[in-house]
Amino acid sequence: MKTTQTKKPFRVGAINWDCAVPEDTFFGFHSAKSLSPKQFRYCTPYYAHIEGANKISYTYKTQEEFDKELEYAIEAGIDYFAYTWYTEEKLDRDDLEGKLHEITYGRNMHFKSKLKDKIKLCAMFVCSHIHTDHDFEKLAAEMKQPYYEKVDGRPLVYLFGGYRLDYIERLNTLCEEHSLPAPYIVFLNNGVESEDGDYSKADAVSAYTCCTSGITTHAQLCEQLEKENEDRKKFGIDIIPLFTMGWSPKPRIVNPVPWITYPDVDYAAFATEEELLDGAKRLCSWIQRNQSVTKTRHILTYAWNEFEEGGFICPTYNQDDTVNYERIKTFKKISKQFKETL
Repeated sequence: MKTTQTKKPFRVGAINWDCAVPEDTFFGFHSAKSLSPKQFRYCTPYYAHIEGANKISYTYKTQEEFDKELEYAIEAGIDYFAYTWYTEEKLDRDDLEGKLHEITYGRNMHFKSKLKDKIKLCAMFVCSHIHTDHDFEKLAAEMKQPYYEKVDGRPLVYLFGGYRLDYIERLNTLCEEHSLPAPYIVFLNNGVESEDGDYSKADAVSAYTCCTSGITTHAQLCEQLEKENEDRKKFGIDIIPLFTMGWSPKPRIVNPVPWITYPDVDYAAFATEEELLDGAKRLCSWIQRNQSVTKTRHILTYAWNEFEEGGFICPTYNQDDTVNYERIKTFKKISKQFKETL
């Protein structure tokens, strides 16, 4: 008698890079400046304060306000946020490392939220920056919680910065010391690669974004995205495919930020609902053709709140300063498509 093997549920993750903090912080100042011109209302988050035709600001969200944002994400069908994981220690430094603690506010609000069992979270270590012993110990404590995203019982960790053996070894040791299952490690192939071509100490590969320039449509962006997902087969491990909501860093070209630069060229135009659904359909088809290398049954979405780079799901403003909920509605259809099709 044949037995039917039940597939594990398909999981939809979204990158969360939250710099919506007050103007008297380094990141809050630059984020608000980039999005202040009225031409960028379409990518300005609904919780920004509109202070004038070309002026926005942020304040620290209350727990109630943060929970409202989580409610929108839950409504969109997002299963977990992959938080960019910076040190939360206030390092005594005058450079960028001394300011990164500012953008750990969101993930700490998530830890405290009454909704954390409805939308989980995991760490995405930004490996080019300093992480302290405290950061790793805090992570181990979170990994033990039911709201921390796991793959087959193993705590999921993304590594932004490529195949970083130092982080892989540190995370394995951390889990062993705290009697945790071995971490499920996914490196993002936008940085360091293995010198000997052996990637077997990682479990899967993904990417942070698809940053194609010199194009004009979301369809062209999705075409490039498929090529990049296909190229990840070369690593010989499982793939968590990337899905993109867009890529256009125009706000940071008009008002540059000090930590990254972009070429002033054409980028994909703001995607319509039809274009986003077509892109999701294309990725669904690719996953169906490549089930042997997508066994994790996850996608990683760029992004929940990369407003300044054009990749977002979170509600934003219309030009008349009313709130636009269309992306939540569209992504709800997208996540449903993945979960029902695959």
